[in-house]
Amino acid sequence: MAFQDIITGLTRRRIQIYDQAGEDWRFAESLKSVSEDTAQEYEGRAVLELIQNGHDALAECGAGRIAVLVCPHAGENGVLYVANEGAGFTNSNFRAITELALSDKGAGEGIGNKGLGFRSVLELTDWPEVYSKASPSSAEFDGFCFRFARPEDVRGLVDDSELADRVIEDISPLALPVPAKVTDAELTSLAAEGFSTVVRLPLRNKHAVEAAIAQATEAISGEAPLLLFLDRVGQLIVDVQDGGDRGGRRVLARSVAPSTLVAREERGWVEEVDLAEGGRYLLARRTLAPEELRRVIERSVEAREIDAKWLKWEGEAWVGLALRLDEDLERGLLYTFLPMSDAACAPFRGHAHAPFFTKLARLHISEAVGLNPFLLDQLAELCLRLVSALRAQGPCSAVRHLVLDLVCWDAPARIDRVLDGKLADEPIVPLVEADAWGTLRASFAWPDGTRPWTVLTAKALAEAGGPLLDPSVGPLREARLLKLHQDLLTTQMLPSSQTAAAWVERVAERLQPAREAQPVPLWANFYDDLARAFADHPEDLSGRRIILDQDGRLWPALGGAETAGKSEQSVFFHPEDEGGNGTAEVPKALKALRRRMAFTHPGIAWERPGRTFLETHRLVRPYRPGRVFEALRDLLAKSPSDALCRDALAFALRLFPSLTAVERRRLPQTGFRLPTGDGDWIKATSCLFSPAWGTEGGRRLAKFLDAGGDEIPSLAALRQRWLSGRADCRRDLPRAVREGAPQHDGVRTATSPRTAHADTEDRHLAQGPAE
Repeated sequence: MAFQDIITGLTRRRIQIYDQAGEDWRFAESLKSVSEDTAQEYEGRAVLELIQNGHDALAECGAGRIAVLVCPHAGENGVLYVANEGAGFTNSNFRAITELALSDKGAGEGIGNKGLGFRSVLELTDWPEVYSKASPSSAEFDGFCFRFARPEDVRGLVDDSELADRVIEDISPLALPVPAKVTDAELTSLAAEGFSTVVRLPLRNKHAVEAAIAQATEAISGEAPLLLFLDRVGQLIVDVQDGGDRGGRRVLARSVAPSTLVAREERGWVEEVDLAEGGRYLLARRTLAPEELRRVIERSVEAREIDAKWLKWEGEAWVGLALRLDEDLERGLLYTFLPMSDAACAPFRGHAHAPFFTKLARLHISEAVGLNPFLLDQLAELCLRLVSALRAQGPCSAVRHLVLDLVCWDAPARIDRVLDGKLADEPIVPLVEADAWGTLRASFAWPDGTRPWTVLTAKALAEAGGPLLDPSVGPLREARLLKLHQDLLTTQMLPSSQTAAAWVERVAERLQPAREAQPVPLWANFYDDLARAFADHPEDLSGRRIILDQDGRLWPALGGAETAGKSEQSVFFHPEDEGGNGTAEVPKALKALRRRMAFTHPGIAWERPGRTFLETHRLVRPYRPGRVFEALRDLLAKSPSDALCRDALAFALRLFPSLTAVERRRLPQTGFRLPTGDGDWIKATSCLFSPAWGTEGGRRLAKFLDAGGDEIPSLAALRQRWLSGRADCRRDLPRAVREGAPQHDGVRTATSPRTAHADTEDRHLAQGPAE
């Protein structure tokens, strides 16, 4: 039977059935009403629905073409053409497109299987047309070519004018096909170019023209690439023949190649998709187990969540994901082959496809439908499988951003459940400078402030042993990983201040210059960074060897307010930084004291944040003579060695000329120790001047003891408190001072004459030896 006869015969029979039903069954009116309502559900998606139909017509293993032409100046109000080079219309296709919700495609056979999407064209036209070839090799449209009956067509088919009026009123035109002749030159051109089917829409009015242009433009320039999961399409040609800024011809291409990011054996399910100007993507797919899928479908059908037609699923079912390779993807969308609405976001930073059950226009999904959560679970498993494949192939630097895009789900409970709640222990954190992976539980992120770090960078801390997230992943991915850490472990990913203090100490060790070298300029920046990093917890730096002294050695920071004065070591800002001079430095000869007291390196160009931080929190003492003598007091209060006692006294003599009267009066509080004749060092307040000092009291005591006072033990013990002889003191103390102390009235060599000022100095330092 000729195609025209099939078309006309079907319409005649439908009119006859309608007439016979009469008022007993007003099905035609119901179907017309539903058809018009359905068209409204697909508002704005007519072009997408026609592209989908074209995709389903293409061969499964091919790379066919689809063309969309908008010709605003053709016909009466403009014409939209959508063509494909797939299989031409069959009798089954023809009948299905003229029915409502009776698609001849089963679930799984293509994108569209509801039999409703074609109604979307009613947004743009009242009289759609279809032209198809009997064979792909045909040079012209010689197959099913039909349009839908206009009033004059109905009257030509029905002799009864009253019946014709009722048919026109009650029956949807889309149920009454009539043969169409090819009279449009554009159709002839499309046939010659190899397209096998064309849907031609004479546009209703100017509004319809604008809508067609907008939908065609959106198809090629939307946020979600249209061809991403349409593996039957090789090219999508969009030609808006407007002549204005909106006009022009654009071609979206899709090509596929193996990916080098995964091992060769993995390339059957992972490939790279090149969409030309649409970007490059890594696409992975997971075939669903048929029996498992069927059980889920059966449960959803039984719960009346989906149509029983799904039980007749045919063909392979799969889920897929796509990650952008050539630039960052701000957000991903859900697909059912075609992208859903902008509100249907993928749960991770990639696009995701699955045969979701959706409402008519496929704008979003409902997780209340049991099939949909099952498909999301399959996507989660696919994400983790791809993560494993990417890590195995490496290197980390090439795939770190992709791994984070895959695992950082907006709601991570689903992907965590796939790993039995152990996602936090999975190596998914790319570590800085290590080309290695860490776990969320054992890795950290170094905070990014309002200004970049100068010394305490993530790289520097990583070199010091910190397992830190590589900041090269960018702020957006870092923020998503921090959220994932918070969601899974309910803690921040930042290191504790105690942990950071240990890393900082090792950074200081790496900065430490050679003994004779000048410190690198970074030291001042190092202390400024400390002020930022430990603003809330300066106490955690206490005891950490982070203070560079005058000899290029590292000293522990002091202990803060609660431990000030209790340390066996003390460190001061260099006297020159306080406006002093080199006299205040501890001479190298005073080795015992230098092991316990130091000054910051004079080469550090202090900046205020770091200096203020260290001083405010008492991690370094400001240099003032009073503070120095406080430190000496602390050192001398803890069973000091003889060498330390000697060095402390020598250092005090060195400072004495620069002290004010008030500072000199406070010297007795220091608790200096002095040498006795037995070689011991005892507190100055316990010492007695021996006869060798030439004092009247000393001579009288010696005479008394010699005359028999030694017979009394307590009096005899006074000899042990005698200061070492004047010559011995001058031999010992000045020699220790000579290495760095200038000669002056108060610090004398063994041969210098004694003066009244010298006696005053001795008394200030000793303040207590009895005569």
